[in-house]
Amino acid sequence: MSYDVIKSVKIENGKVMVNVASSNVYPRTFEDWEIKKLSALLKEKGIDAVELEIMKAYEEGNFQSSSGKYVRALKVLEHMPEYKEFNWRIGGVNSEEYTTSSKNREERMPEFEELMRKALKQKLPSDKFVITKPHFSGDVYLWKVTKRFIKWDKRKAKAKIYRYYADAKQLINNCSISQDWLIVKIK
Repeated sequence: MSYDVIKSVKIENGKVMVNVASSNVYPRTFEDWEIKKLSALLKEKGIDAVELEIMKAYEEGNFQSSSGKYVRALKVLEHMPEYKEFNWRIGGVNSEEYTTSSKNREERMPEFEELMRKALKQKLPSDKFVITKPHFSGDVYLWKVTKRFIKWDKRKAKAKIYRYYADAKQLINNCSISQDWLIVKIK
């Protein structure tokens, strides 16, 4: 499935503009586009309604990017205990969890929207965690993770920072070679 790769979202001068490229077209060419539906919503219901619709697009996976206000809010949302009832990513498409979350979204949409508004207002936690492992020349820090490899670096400043302990723990649990990896809280 394709999705929109978003570089930026701007709400100004009564318009909602995105710098966007399609995920399935190469080379990627980013262009500025006005989302007329959201611009009309901005005039009709205001900025809060527009931000909620943009947040929904990110949560549903239709918009994707690596950073920004909505990506941070999505990370906060995913770690809220109340979100578990609405999280469509749990289980598989034919699972009981997926069916329950879909039903909850339909029947309890106002509650779900309020949860997304709450996530938009919250900030990421100030805690920072890194993953380290012993090496014959001293400790090394996890620097980069992809589908195919993990890179390590001796410099702590290069380490990948996790804002939630659970995220770092999940990576360690998913790697079969992680017996000697440690999660360290940094200042």
